[in-house]
Amino acid sequence: CDWSSDVCSSDLRVAFVADFTNCTIRQIVPGGVPVTVAGLTGVRGRADGAGSLATFDHPFAVTADPLDNLLVSDTINCSIRLLTGGAAVQVSTLVGKPGTAGSADGYGSSARFNFPSALAASGPTNFFVADYGNHTIRWVRPDKYVSTLAGSAGQPGSADGTGQNARFNFPRGVAADAAGNVFVADTGNHTIRKITPGGVVSTWAGLAGSPGSTDGAGNTARFNAPQGLALDKQGNLFVADTGNHLIRQITSSRIVTTVAGLAGASGFEDGTGSSVRFNGPGGIAAVGDRRVWVSDSVNNAIRRGTPAAPDRPVIDQSVGPVGE
Repeated sequence: CDWSSDVCSSDLRVAFVADFTNCTIRQIVPGGVPVTVAGLTGVRGRADGAGSLATFDHPFAVTADPLDNLLVSDTINCSIRLLTGGAAVQVSTLVGKPGTAGSADGYGSSARFNFPSALAASGPTNFFVADYGNHTIRWVRPDKYVSTLAGSAGQPGSADGTGQNARFNFPRGVAADAAGNVFVADTGNHTIRKITPGGVVSTWAGLAGSPGSTDGAGNTARFNAPQGLALDKQGNLFVADTGNHLIRQITSSRIVTTVAGLAGASGFEDGTGSSVRFNGPGGIAAVGDRRVWVSDSVNNAIRRGTPAAPDRPVIDQSVGPVGE
């Protein structure tokens, strides 16, 4: 991988990766060779088509919907792409107009994004987008209508509130639960936010403008430029705390703990708990109970974590060693 930015998975046997700098979507099986399923290595573009005939421009995130279609945020192209067809992957542009930035709500190609980053699916082609450059969270419905769920385009900030009264600062991660709540990694504010189905935004953990690595409850905890988010089946929220080189866990009662890595200590080591080393982990996918895949971005590696204790996954089965 080359600066892999995100990973998604429905189990621990296979994962899909948005390979940012290579401009491809890869498939990884532990112990196997990564396979490029869409895009052409090193070729930037916006073409729809089958497999390597399709092109991307720095895809940032990938997620699967309940029908096992893949959704990709094609960041520089300011669009969301759809991958269907199983082994014979077909790529199409779902919403947005490739190469045209903006903030307009609307149907299909009339909608505009500004460097979209993370995605979170809540149903077949029903998903949420962290619209990084617009400082907003967007909602894409099954009919391909794009609306702004929270935040105001071009207005960074940290205010809690409802809908467009709330403010975000370069959000880069989203996750959605079964009840319709959306969690946001508000990267520039160093916080995790929550949006209810009614559009009410609150600060779930961390304190805006106060980076750090402290574990604790709610706003007493600290993060440093968090990016990836993933919910497991128990309702725990896992956070790729990028600036701290950590994986954190937030329980449904807002208790934040560090489950892998050592704050401020970058590196590349498999292991358990604080013996693990990451370098700028950006994306994370949760499978079942405390089972995770991690996109270890600066290490150009995909890491896998399985439960070793009630609250500590063991990171093993790394794919893509440092520098490869």
